[in-house]
Amino acid sequence: MTKIISLLSIFLFTYLSSCEENKLENQESIEGTWIFKEFFLGDAIMLGCGWEAKDVRSMTLKIEKDGDQLKISGSAPVNNYFGNFDLLSFDKTTSQGKVKVGPIGSTKMAGPEPVMQCETMFLQMLQEAGDIGFSDSGELQIGRFRTAESNPRDGGTYMVFEKAKLD
Repeated sequence: MTKIISLLSIFLFTYLSSCEENKLENQESIEGTWIFKEFFLGDAIMLGCGWEAKDVRSMTLKIEKDGDQLKISGSAPVNNYFGNFDLLSFDKTTSQGKVKVGPIGSTKMAGPEPVMQCETMFLQMLQEAGDIGFSDSGELQIGRFRTAESNPRDGGTYMVFEKAKLD
């Protein structure tokens, strides 16, 4: 009986250690500055803020360690934002995981209505994100991914980012 308990203890310790190590490896791979590329909206792609929004600044997502936690900050179309970011799990075989984002705070400047609508969508999608993943080309995807229960035409709603060249 003690041999069984010992073996189970060793197995459990090894399993839990490997899970924590896996999480840390992937935290490091998502850290850095990411440049927004596009919104994926179910079955359509919206580049930038759409044709109505003019003179929109580059949107960014910076993920960095702050002690034991990860924090996010960056530029939305008009304002700067900041918040908490927790990588809950990550599967290296599928390159997908679960996240919890927020709360998100931001500066309170105003801009043209189409640009403010884009900013609201950007910050809302980020705040409500539950999924994270990497495409085959290394792009970061964050939002709500398609599930087995999803409508066949619903590919999820998420944002796509490219790693900044300076990081």
